[in-house]
Amino acid sequence: MLGELFTISAINLARAAVRAVEQRLDPLTPVDITIGSRDPDGSERLFIRVGSADAPGIEIDVDDEAVRVCLDEEGSGATHRLVDGLAREIVAAVREALRA
Repeated sequence: MLGELFTISAINLARAAVRAVEQRLDPLTPVDITIGSRDPDGSERLFIRVGSADAPGIEIDVDDEAVRVCLDEEGSGATHRLVDGLAREIVAAVREALRA
């Protein structure tokens, strides 16, 4: 999860969600989880791609508006909700990739 020393940004929220999922996965799980951006500078329009050798990548968009809410809201409630929601979507994508 994100601690007080980290800047709340779209990339750090995405990284926190990926780390939360990777900590629960067996290290030998045959999936790749990567973070990418559809923006030239890479700061917005992020997505998390989950794929395996047998399945094409499933892309999960990081909601830029939800990130803005996290930046505007005092406290960490919105941050935790966003990271938890992304983590749930990643887990679902991992399951789908493993079924392929």
